[in-house]
Amino acid sequence: MSDKSHSSAWFAGVNAVKDNAIPSLIILSLSALLVWSYYNYISVQQTLDVLGDFNKQHVWTFGILSTAITGGFIPWCFRMCFPSIRPAHPFLDLVHSFLWWAWMGVVVCFFYGLQAQIFGDSKTVSTVMKKVLFDQIFFTPVVAAPLNAISHYWKDHDWSLDKM
Repeated sequence: MSDKSHSSAWFAGVNAVKDNAIPSLIILSLSALLVWSYYNYISVQQTLDVLGDFNKQHVWTFGILSTAITGGFIPWCFRMCFPSIRPAHPFLDLVHSFLWWAWMGVVVCFFYGLQAQIFGDSKTVSTVMKKVLFDQIFFTPVVAAPLNAISHYWKDHDWSLDKM
């Protein structure tokens, strides 16, 4: 690899971090606020407990919808608010993001079910750590990251297999 292409990749990564820094901080701050609110406001706790009950009764539906909304729709909304990361084809990007993340909801539901079969479903520190490590060492680098990279590469090439 030449210095120029390595340098270009480095600068592309640095620029991506810069472009996503503010949206990422906003999302992380809102996430922290939601957790804090859960423990400090009974109305937030009751609302989220209703969602938790729905999840228990409709695992696949909840997994598909929640992943499509949180992984596809909400980030798309943020990208629309920041010109530096706004998609070139907003509507097509929204359709792609929503459908892609709905599909990843199916994959994640299957993966969580597999983990429960392998490691059990107790809430002990040992079980949770095994699941987290399995997720970080196997699922994310071997399954999720490559699938996401291919999906976004395809989208970035106008959904054309020939251009890929």
